[in-house]
Amino acid sequence: MLVSVAGQGGFTGSVSVTLTGLTSGVTASPTSLSVTPGSSATFTFSASGTAEIAQQAVSVNGTSGTLTENTSLQLTVSGTPVPDPFHAIGGALVHGFYDEARQLLFATNPGLNELDVISGADFSVKARVPVPQPWGIIRWRTARRL
Repeated sequence: MLVSVAGQGGFTGSVSVTLTGLTSGVTASPTSLSVTPGSSATFTFSASGTAEIAQQAVSVNGTSGTLTENTSLQLTVSGTPVPDPFHAIGGALVHGFYDEARQLLFATNPGLNELDVISGADFSVKARVPVPQPWGIIRWRTARRL
């Protein structure tokens, strides 16, 4: 969101602009802006996967000394969550092994021609390595095909 300040009556001071009313899972970066008349700055909004898909009222507050100005806007959180491609092929592990020492699962994902490295602690994907037709993994230490 682009924020601009228009000075009236010779006003040339800096205006501190903040936002209030963002719901859980929605953030703005930076959290505040300092804008002078004739210049502009930008807030960037982002929404996590837990953000509610809806419209929400957000207050925009400008302050310079004892002067304040407030307005509101409607922020729309929309879209479809992007599925994790590893789970998009049905959640079935085709080939893989678990490295207990590092707590990592190495799994092929032939639907996407890649090798996924998955945390054993929180099951988040730590890395994706593109490889042509990854149909199997050989664990070098034991030379077993998994």
